[in-house]
Amino acid sequence: MFNPLLLVATILSALLVSILPPLVAPDLYNQCFYHYSSATLKFDNTAWTWATDYGLSVWMGFGIIPLLRNAAAKKGGVISLLSHNAAMLLLCYASSVFFGAVCHQVRSHSLLNMRDRRA
Repeated sequence: MFNPLLLVATILSALLVSILPPLVAPDLYNQCFYHYSSATLKFDNTAWTWATDYGLSVWMGFGIIPLLRNAAAKKGGVISLLSHNAAMLLLCYASSVFFGAVCHQVRSHSLLNMRDRRA
């Protein structure tokens, strides 16, 4: 059932999240540009960053195994579905963190200004 009040609340909360933080803390929220300079860029590609990301993705990968075992042991029902969905969500998050680690490891400041890196 469509609820217009819920739609208005969603739109207002999205606006508050995108408008309010830069007004409250302008030093934390810099506007994005296509040309990154060394003065404004804070891109951490040290081993502490990408090694931590690799470790987190492996840790999450090991967390997927018991979830899938639980889903297989309880065939059918809410518990099985919840375990399976949680495992798939964790898999998506682990792969996202893994590819973020790859980008932090192989990307440098000069590569960020290339045309194919623009969103």
